Amino acid sequence: MANFLRDKVSLIIKMAAPAALLPAFALSACLLMGDSSSTLAQTGAASVSGAAAQTGSKSVNLAGLYAQGNYTGALAAARSELAAAASNRTTRGKALSNLSAVLRFTGSPQEALDAALEAHELCPNDAVVLANLATLTCAYGDRDQALPLYQECLRLSPRDWLAHMGLAQALAFSYSADLTDGIKAPDQSVSQLQQARVELEKAQSLLAEIKDAPGNYWLQLGDSNLLLRQYSRALFCYEQGQRSPGRAEERSLCLEKALQARLARGDGAQTAALAARVLQNPVVDAETYKLILVRLVPSLPTDAGGRLLTAVEKRLRSDPLREEDAALKLSLGRRLEESGRLGEARKYFLAAYKSRPENLSFALALSRCLFLDGERQRSQQIVVDLFKSVRNKEMDAGNLVALRAAGAALELTRADSGDLAYSLRQALSAATAGGGSAGGGNSGNSGKLYVSRATVGDWQCACNMNSIRYVLLKRSGVVYAHLQPASPGKAMVLLRLPKPPGDAARLWGGLEKMVKVKSISPLTTLSDFPNFAKTILDAEEAYYEPVVSVYNFAMPPMRIQ
Repeated sequence: MANFLRDKVSLIIKMAAPAALLPAFALSACLLMGDSSSTLAQTGAASVSGAAAQTGSKSVNLAGLYAQGNYTGALAAARSELAAAASNRTTRGKALSNLSAVLRFTGSPQEALDAALEAHELCPNDAVVLANLATLTCAYGDRDQALPLYQECLRLSPRDWLAHMGLAQALAFSYSADLTDGIKAPDQSVSQLQQARVELEKAQSLLAEIKDAPGNYWLQLGDSNLLLRQYSRALFCYEQGQRSPGRAEERSLCLEKALQARLARGDGAQTAALAARVLQNPVVDAETYKLILVRLVPSLPTDAGGRLLTAVEKRLRSDPLREEDAALKLSLGRRLEESGRLGEARKYFLAAYKSRPENLSFALALSRCLFLDGERQRSQQIVVDLFKSVRNKEMDAGNLVALRAAGAALELTRADSGDLAYSLRQALSAATAGGGSAGGGNSGNSGKLYVSRATVGDWQCACNMNSIRYVLLKRSGVVYAHLQPASPGKAMVLLRLPKPPGDAARLWGGLEKMVKVKSISPLTTLSDFPNFAKTILDAEEAYYEPVVSVYNFAMPPMRIQ
């Protein structure tokens, strides 16, 4: 088995650059802290907290270096430990397993795999050695081999909570990949997802029995539950993590994730006080800011929402990690605009726009704000500049959407004559050669704007999103198309047509091999630029819960023993 597994995983490794593999190995850590140095250290901390209780002093130095994220020192200590264990089969096997855990984070995937496989050959009945090999093979993409390895580990050590979590993650990984690849029948894949939830429940029950379990353990288990949309279980884990011993960073992250779980569960206004606490954390993740601005603030009563918005604005001004985040400035500006604070909103829209003037959302937000403020000429100039900056670029899906949206916006701001209008028609015509017209009908610039919204789900692969946008953009009259790679996800198309389409369902037809269109809302119309821009900004900003994906389901930490 070892030679077969080595050959199979080695092929996977050769197909991807080591630098590209490392983020996948460290994904759970990267989700924890947001920067490479501290995140890897935190993953190491999770790997050794439990191990320290079951080992003597021999590996303490190695375990400590590993926990600190000092992989250069840990690698030297692991090699020294291996050299000292050369004459003892069992000790050598454990030392090789330890070495593989360190090599996972040093950009040496083949050497890590070789060490883990040799460790398994020497210690085939050691549960930790098996779990480490299972984690490594699954992290490298061979989920089919990881599943039986985790199962064998649990046969030997049925109360190993990390192995239960690892099996759950491998099952979820397999479920997602099978849906993507079309390998198994849907009911077979769904049964894997159900089994993954059972394994997480077992892991949680066992972890609860560990006295003073570190917060990082609860954090990882909570993340696994959150991704499987078990929000109440995830919330329980994060609340346990806040009360657990360990690093302050872990407790802060548990607090942030508790906010996410409460919002996902629909707690709404009850989370305002929790959000205020989160904003006191030393570090606030960009995703948390977005959650507060996009999901929480709009759901609160006016007074409470205003107070929270002021707190977010104050915190962002003093946050060196986020002060240049243009997307957050856009969201903050939109909430300020909605609360009637147009002058303050304009400041943030301008800052976002200056960072990337070719960005469709940034340009539309500033242009809309100027338009509402009576500065119609400046508003139009923003869209003109967007149009000019995009029209000479390679027409990928994003640029084609921006070009067509800019064209529609120019029409709505009355740029309907002269050289600009001619330039607009020519550029849009060239950009859509072989497909439907940009503005609707054969003229490219006639008719009313219609909005068609749909709910999508059961993606065969989120990588199909741009392909679907291309399909939609080739249909007559389409000037904008947006889809969320979620299940359920929101989808929207803006069309300019001389008359309403007879059957909106036909617009969404022919996508079945890539995604299922589950429901289609009645058509609505748009007649002015502010509503047109707002419709696009709402679609681009909308938050959704991520689905289980091979890209976001992290494997548990490898352990030092």
